[in-house]
Amino acid sequence: MLQRLGIGIAVIMLTSGIAFAQSSNNISLSKKLTPQQKQEILVHNLSVVQSGNHLSATSPTGLLVKRPVAEYEDTGYLMFYDIADFNSADVKAKLIENLPAGVTAVIYTDIDDQKEMEGLYRYYSELAPNPDQVKIINIPNPVIEDPEYGEVLPNGFWARDTIPVPVIQLANISPLQALSERFTVVDAKYYHFYEPDQIIADYYSAALLSHNYYFEGGNFMANAKGDCLVIDTEAAEIVPSHIFTRTYGCSNLIRLPYLKGIGHADESVKFISDNHVLTDDRRYKNILEKEGFKVTMLPRAKRDYETYVNSLIINGTVWVPIYQQKSDATALQVYKDLGFNVIAVDSSILSNDGAGSVHCITMTYPKTTDFNDLLNHFGAKNIVDQASNDRKVLSKVKELKLERQQHLDNLKDPNLDRFLDSLYRGW
Repeated sequence: MLQRLGIGIAVIMLTSGIAFAQSSNNISLSKKLTPQQKQEILVHNLSVVQSGNHLSATSPTGLLVKRPVAEYEDTGYLMFYDIADFNSADVKAKLIENLPAGVTAVIYTDIDDQKEMEGLYRYYSELAPNPDQVKIINIPNPVIEDPEYGEVLPNGFWARDTIPVPVIQLANISPLQALSERFTVVDAKYYHFYEPDQIIADYYSAALLSHNYYFEGGNFMANAKGDCLVIDTEAAEIVPSHIFTRTYGCSNLIRLPYLKGIGHADESVKFISDNHVLTDDRRYKNILEKEGFKVTMLPRAKRDYETYVNSLIINGTVWVPIYQQKSDATALQVYKDLGFNVIAVDSSILSNDGAGSVHCITMTYPKTTDFNDLLNHFGAKNIVDQASNDRKVLSKVKELKLERQQHLDNLKDPNLDRFLDSLYRGW
């Protein structure tokens, strides 16, 4: 299947029998920055510091963010992009197959064909424990004219980086009323051009706070007390601490040194409670223990972009990336011993070709009271929660099933390890 890749025209290439996708222009679809992207981000972030225009002009003023939302808190919504780049079709299917009761999967797409959207709904709703747990929303994604790259179709695959980050804000509704809590989301600039932030905020009836720095949600891990973990890559260390205090609600910002991988916090550290952190690096363990946290170690897989920390927790269930290595069993047992319902998902190609894993391709939000009302308000034009028996619908379902099977076959390829080593050397 030649699928939409988000940027440029997709080219399917074969290496050792394994199909993978590559853009035909100069923009990398992986999470790992090209030298050019890195330079552009550094220059931009420095310019924001120098200008003093830290917050977007559209951001409301005079509002206090109380705290960030922790991943281990009660989750109402799981979000991911419909495209299954980097062999992620089976990962996304396993997310839906094991969705906890009471959680709604909101799958966003730039497809504007009603029957194709119905096909997406039918495929995922048949996988879900309850079909009512699946919604398909359409987010328009127009082509952008970029001076450097020409025509660019923004890519929303890395949901953790591009979907706005959830926080709890104290909103003063009127001078005569006490401060009340309001669900709010935080927008940063994103290097793959995908900016659905206002649309997402509208869907969830959330306030939108925006700052002008490039910063990815994958580099932000927090507990419900306001302790925030950020890894100081070259771009992140430029972002002033007051941005994290004012927009993300951090009462205690812990800036960790860059040690490995891309340099996103979700590769290396993970809160599982207010006082308990997982990591796979003893240098981070030492720092976090000095900060007063209990720290549990996870093993390391053999390649730099393979990490067991990049798991996803939803209401006691955790999806843990595995890599067909001996360390997989140890990692899964750590999560089981911590009391989680553990689902293993093979991230071998996703992590080595895309440089990310299950946490990177998902975003979770707490329960909000307004979302289902909004579903009714927007109607079928933008939100799909039912499907007809149209031939085009059934064709889309068949296409998605074949795609998942192809990805599973890729993971069984006898040359997989050699293929992954070739990707690893390419970094």
